[in-house]
Amino acid sequence: MRTSQKLRIGQACYRLLLVAVLTLVVSSMYPLIRIHAANRNRPVRIGVLTESWGPTPATAGLRDGLLELGYHEREDYMLGIRFTKGDNTDLPGAARQLVKYGADLIFATSIVVAKAPKK
Repeated sequence: MRTSQKLRIGQACYRLLLVAVLTLVVSSMYPLIRIHAANRNRPVRIGVLTESWGPTPATAGLRDGLLELGYHEREDYMLGIRFTKGDNTDLPGAARQLVKYGADLIFATSIVVAKAPKK
């Protein structure tokens, strides 16, 4: 098998894994958002923490998944997105900003990013 074929297979596996993880995350958030929305007068605040320079497929997938479940941005939930532009040392500070913003939950776009709020 050539290197280019292995690369295409690897990219396809990565995309499939990303879709599976996003589906799992969004579906697991469904009851949480429903419970919070029923008990509050304001939309659920979802903080999105990413090391990218701009919107990622994971962020778009989160929005799309919530819309498919019947949730509307600004009515049922609000997203607060923090980009660190590739600077992993800024992740803990960005996580603090999301907490200060009042995020009810934080959505991390990778494992490295998910470790930052612990600090």
